[in-house]
Amino acid sequence: MISYEQTLYGEVILKIGYSIPMHICGLFLWYRNTSRRTMEVIHRNLDGWGKFLIVFIIGCATYLLGNVLALLGDKLPYIDAFTTVASIHGAYLMVTRRAEQWTLFIIINIVSIYMWLMRYIDTGDNLGTLVMWIIWTINSVYGWFKWNKY
Repeated sequence: MISYEQTLYGEVILKIGYSIPMHICGLFLWYRNTSRRTMEVIHRNLDGWGKFLIVFIIGCATYLLGNVLALLGDKLPYIDAFTTVASIHGAYLMVTRRAEQWTLFIIINIVSIYMWLMRYIDTGDNLGTLVMWIIWTINSVYGWFKWNKY
């Protein structure tokens, strides 16, 4: 609702149509791939081609969705498009237990902090949402260190 009121339509689409179902799937997949000895998720890494493909797809899809969001009157169409498209890929990397998810989520969270800071400066609303993104950034940095200790 907050994203809709702030005319950040990509965020609305992302949360309702993708994030909630993917997090439920991820819960089950992570449970099935948890080491019973250490109780840690068994994770994998992308190869160079996989990393290139993710960056290429995010770039192209951000441009296309940004154009659509601009037509809809989104206040920050290309930034909103990037956070939406990258979050979709981040959720996929999360569900498939790829370590690169943390790097992508750090980037997404930093861009989201900027996006919500701009909305806060413009409207004076949603300080709580801005703080939430800052906390999620801290969590993503922790996750990156935890998964890259090996």
